[in-house]
Amino acid sequence: MSVPSSAIPWPIGDTDLSPAGAHWHSFAPFGISLALGCLIGLERERSSPAENGGLPGGIRTFPLLALLGCTAAWLGEQVHLALFVTLTGGIAAIVVMAYFLTGSRGDIGMTTEVAALLTYVYGAMTYRGHWLLAAGLAVGTTVILSLRRILHDWVRKISEQDLYAALQLAVISIIVLPLLPDVDYGWEPFRLFNPYRTWLIVVLISAVGFLGYVGLRVVGPRWGLLLTGLLGGLVSSTAVTLALSARAREQPELLRSCAMGIGLSWAAMGLRVLVAVGLVHFPLLLWLLGPVGLASLIVGLYALAFLRHAPATESLEVVTANPFSLWSAIRLAGLFVLVLLAVRFAQLIGRESGLLTVALLAGTTDMDAITLSVAQLTGRQQISSFWATLAITLAVITNTVVKTVFTYTFGHRKLAQLALVFATLTLLAAICGLGLTFFLQQGLDFPELPSILAP
Repeated sequence: MSVPSSAIPWPIGDTDLSPAGAHWHSFAPFGISLALGCLIGLERERSSPAENGGLPGGIRTFPLLALLGCTAAWLGEQVHLALFVTLTGGIAAIVVMAYFLTGSRGDIGMTTEVAALLTYVYGAMTYRGHWLLAAGLAVGTTVILSLRRILHDWVRKISEQDLYAALQLAVISIIVLPLLPDVDYGWEPFRLFNPYRTWLIVVLISAVGFLGYVGLRVVGPRWGLLLTGLLGGLVSSTAVTLALSARAREQPELLRSCAMGIGLSWAAMGLRVLVAVGLVHFPLLLWLLGPVGLASLIVGLYALAFLRHAPATESLEVVTANPFSLWSAIRLAGLFVLVLLAVRFAQLIGRESGLLTVALLAGTTDMDAITLSVAQLTGRQQISSFWATLAITLAVITNTVVKTVFTYTFGHRKLAQLALVFATLTLLAAICGLGLTFFLQQGLDFPELPSILAP
């Protein structure tokens, strides 16, 4: 019994009925299976001296396993499904036997055994027409296998506190969030508290900060102040500013390097604002790309001008504690609701001037709460995109001014002068970005794209 060529989604036209086309349909899955097996087998062959003390296999065994998987799938289709099941069971039994034999010698690792089973499965998937998925999974498997040393080094850098923080983040994301009601509570015009959407915002922003922290721990000192500033800015640009200001006062020879780290952290803070706005109300992101995006770009590029002054191995642990905890998430949720109500109250009492006043005050302490509050009210159409853009931009500017004052207070005088240049660039770029955005908006209607938090 033959399988019609149209039943297998190989990347050639269904009208290709020539002998060459028929041969392609017949041999292509086996050839691709061999290639995928060679990819994984090459990695196993190179790693065998260091870790492959289990199932003997390498550049020859793994292509044969993939070919066997493809052949077994072909036999199961041409003869009977039981034949495929029998061959698969036999391969699994051989792999399990090899694991027990090597385990009896004290080698309890089973990486190669699992890779062998996956290679067999990828061969079967290839015959069934899922060659692209099998190829992607084979590449991913090879990457994981080849990163053995790097992954182990990363795990060693993760403390017990970091693990607990990751578990807490998983709990509030997967267990707590689905249980919260997606209902607005309160009295008009303050019917703003939605437990589900508030907690979802907290989860998303906490995840951004946590990923920045993990990245900061993972890259280590060998990457220097460049990534320290960028990743630290995703966690807390204020913490980076304070830490590097103190470092510049202690070691004036690192002044320009510290200035680079501070400038990059300020640029990363702008990126964090854009990410938060995009998650809550995506159309507002199009408005903020001008002022906030341009300011981050200009400050980041100017900070990179100091890269040649940064020693390759110089770094600094700017965040000594994990930024995420259950208490920090609850605090962020409470602060978000309070600022949300304050913005709405100020808008009703003082209209636009009240909104800008709250943004001015909130930006001196925390950017997340004011950014998320204004973005959510804009999504509810209670604040226009024009005034929301002004409010968030004003908060970014005031936050930058406060950090500049910190450099004068806790850092070296020359560092404070460089920070003042960063602040001036932020102000000028934000003003130019605002003008450009409002000019373009007159002639272009920014599309109202859907947001994941749209009410």
